[in-house]
Amino acid sequence: MIEKLKDYFKKHPAVVMAFVFGSRGRGEVSPRSDWDIAVYFKSSASLV
Repeated sequence: MIEKLKDYFKKHPAVVMAFVFGSRGRGEVSPRSDWDIAVYFKSSASLV
């Protein structure tokens, strides 16, 4: 899944960086773990 996320964000020029945090970021995955993803956009990016 991490590779899919990398590929997805590489296709969007407005994304400066993205990272996974929380339990998955720490490598403490359980069946109830969700995906916490932070995305840093260029200042000119529009969210709409």
